[in-house]
Amino acid sequence: MTSAFGGRMPVALITGASNGMGKATAERFLEAGWKVVALDIAPGAPEHGDCLLRLGDITDEDAVKAALADLPAGFDVLDAVVTAAGVYPTSNLDTMTVELYRHVFDINVLGTLLVIKHAKALLVEGGSITHFSSIDALTAVDNQLLYSAAKAAVSNATKTLALELAPLKIRVNGVAPGWVKTPNNMKSGRLERFLPTIPLRRAAEPAEVAELVFWLTAGAGAQYVTGETLVASGGLYMR
Repeated sequence: MTSAFGGRMPVALITGASNGMGKATAERFLEAGWKVVALDIAPGAPEHGDCLLRLGDITDEDAVKAALADLPAGFDVLDAVVTAAGVYPTSNLDTMTVELYRHVFDINVLGTLLVIKHAKALLVEGGSITHFSSIDALTAVDNQLLYSAAKAAVSNATKTLALELAPLKIRVNGVAPGWVKTPNNMKSGRLERFLPTIPLRRAAEPAEVAELVFWLTAGAGAQYVTGETLVASGGLYMR
């Protein structure tokens, strides 16, 4: 299939669309006239006529298959996939457990790959995939042992999948945010401690990250970009 959007509204599958940056990303696509298939383990996705919520655990392959099966007309051809679902509990060698390792890696890595594996058949030629990584994947961060390792895996998978899917003209990129004003970050109390270390002296708004995701997906200047992870950290991480 070839996508020109011509006779239909483009469709994006967005995981983690019920809160935080995932929800902001879903809202951005809806504002631009896209339809959204919101895949999340809990309700909370934007209430909009062009947003279809599918509940499912992305770490369960059967659940992912079921969520993507029998999508109604108008939602059953995908132009983009955004994997925003993730968890980031703190951890170090003393606090990590096998259970915590599996929880962090299953959601951040396995879940991301399962979604792409089963969404691939619905993606049009010329489609786009955007993964959520983190600056924690690119630099040493205190007390983020498991999360940093998981997001490093996502960043590398972005490159590998970009190579694998290039013959289908499917671009694969990532975003690596720094500190963002999500509800979870605001509640954690850690944000205020790190603000003085950010050169721009502020955290990002979720909508700013969503704008980057939308640009990587549909921006005219992004159509030759693949295999890259775009850092948005207010200068906290420079490479």
